Amino acid sequence: MVSPGEIRKRVTGDASRPLLNTSKKAGEEFCSLPSKETIENLLAQRLPFYRKADICVDTDAKTPQTVAEEIIKLLPKDSLLQISKCKMKNAK
Repeated sequence: MVSPGEIRKRVTGDASRPLLNTSKKAGEEFCSLPSKETIENLLAQRLPFYRKADICVDTDAKTPQTVAEEIIKLLPKDSLLQISKCKMKNAK
């Protein structure tokens, strides 16, 4: 999971996030700084789905590489075997 503050930091200025880039009035350009309330509302809607995940990793202040490594450590060993086989198959 990620905190609302971390989400805000990550997406500020990113115009490719239409649910977070809202305008104050109709017709204005998007606001590049999503409100804390907007982020919290989206998280509240999504939380039931996030809770269904088999693996949950705190991503605050972590690089994508670090998060990936943590996920790999938490995967069942047979999943890693399948990933390895898939990589080898695709490398041919």
